[in-house]
Amino acid sequence: MIQYNISYSNPHRHYVDFQMSAPTNGAESMQFQLSAWRPGRYELANFAQNIQKWAAFDENGNQLPFIKVTKDLWEVYTQQAESITIVYN
Repeated sequence: MIQYNISYSNPHRHYVDFQMSAPTNGAESMQFQLSAWRPGRYELANFAQNIQKWAAFDENGNQLPFIKVTKDLWEVYTQQAESITIVYN
Protein backbone atom coordinates (compact mmCIF):
# COMPACT_ATOMS: atom_id res chain seq x y z
CA MET A 1 0.00 0.00 0.00
CA ILE A 2 1.27 3.48 -0.85
CA GLN A 3 1.24 5.96 2.03
CA TYR A 4 1.57 9.75 1.84
CA ASN A 5 2.41 12.21 4.59
CA ILE A 6 2.19 15.95 3.91
CA SER A 7 3.31 18.35 6.61
CA TYR A 8 4.22 21.99 7.10
CA SER A 9 6.97 21.96 9.74
CA ASN A 10 8.53 25.40 9.03
CA PRO A 11 5.80 27.78 7.82
CA HIS A 12 8.20 30.72 7.58
CA ARG A 13 10.10 28.86 4.81
CA HIS A 14 6.97 28.56 2.64
CA TYR A 15 7.79 24.94 1.74
CA VAL A 16 5.63 21.87 2.30
CA ASP A 17 7.28 18.59 3.36
CA PHE A 18 6.26 15.46 1.44
CA GLN A 19 6.90 11.83 2.33
CA MET A 20 5.72 8.87 0.28
CA SER A 21 6.30 5.18 1.10
CA ALA A 22 5.64 2.20 -1.15
CA PRO A 23 6.58 -1.48 -1.33
CA THR A 24 9.14 -2.39 -4.01
CA ASN A 25 7.60 -5.82 -4.78
CA GLY A 26 11.12 -7.03 -5.64
CA ALA A 27 11.80 -4.45 -8.36
CA GLU A 28 15.45 -3.55 -9.00
CA SER A 29 14.53 0.08 -9.63
CA MET A 30 11.44 2.27 -9.40
CA GLN A 31 10.52 5.50 -11.14
CA PHE A 32 8.70 8.41 -9.53
CA GLN A 33 7.26 11.21 -11.61
CA LEU A 34 5.43 14.44 -10.85
CA SER A 35 2.55 15.46 -13.01
CA ALA A 36 3.35 17.97 -15.76
CA TRP A 37 -0.24 19.06 -16.36
CA ARG A 38 -2.03 21.66 -14.25
CA PRO A 39 -5.26 20.23 -12.82
CA GLY A 40 -8.33 21.43 -14.70
CA ARG A 41 -6.31 23.08 -17.49
CA TYR A 42 -4.66 22.09 -20.74
CA GLU A 43 -1.41 23.70 -19.69
CA LEU A 44 2.01 22.26 -18.91
CA ALA A 45 3.82 23.46 -15.80
CA ASN A 46 7.21 22.76 -14.24
CA PHE A 47 6.16 21.71 -10.74
CA ALA A 48 9.56 20.10 -10.06
CA GLN A 49 11.52 23.35 -10.38
CA ASN A 50 11.08 24.26 -6.71
CA ILE A 51 11.71 20.82 -5.19
CA GLN A 52 14.45 20.72 -2.59
CA LYS A 53 16.14 17.88 -0.71
CA TRP A 54 14.76 15.01 -2.80
CA ALA A 55 15.99 11.72 -1.30
CA ALA A 56 15.09 8.03 -1.20
CA PHE A 57 15.48 5.63 1.75
CA ASP A 58 14.94 1.94 2.42
CA GLU A 59 12.91 0.52 5.32
CA ASN A 60 15.95 0.82 7.64
CA GLY A 61 16.56 4.50 6.88
CA ASN A 62 19.55 3.86 4.59
CA GLN A 63 19.76 6.29 1.69
CA LEU A 64 19.25 4.72 -1.73
CA PRO A 65 21.00 5.87 -4.93
CA PHE A 66 18.90 7.61 -7.56
CA ILE A 67 19.24 9.60 -10.75
CA LYS A 68 17.11 12.41 -12.08
CA VAL A 69 16.10 11.18 -15.53
CA THR A 70 14.14 14.25 -16.67
CA LYS A 71 13.03 17.51 -15.06
CA ASP A 72 10.21 15.68 -13.25
CA LEU A 73 11.21 11.98 -13.24
CA TRP A 74 13.51 10.20 -10.75
CA GLU A 75 14.71 6.60 -10.86
CA VAL A 76 15.63 4.93 -7.55
CA TYR A 77 17.77 1.80 -7.34
CA THR A 78 16.15 -0.29 -4.63
CA GLN A 79 19.17 -2.45 -3.74
CA GLN A 80 16.79 -5.26 -2.71
CA ALA A 81 14.88 -3.06 -0.23
CA GLU A 82 11.40 -4.25 0.73
CA SER A 83 9.99 -0.72 0.79
CA ILE A 84 11.08 2.70 -0.33
CA THR A 85 10.41 6.12 1.17
CA ILE A 86 10.75 9.30 -0.89
CA VAL A 87 11.09 12.65 0.93
CA TYR A 88 11.29 16.18 -0.45
CA ASN A 89 10.07 19.69 0.15
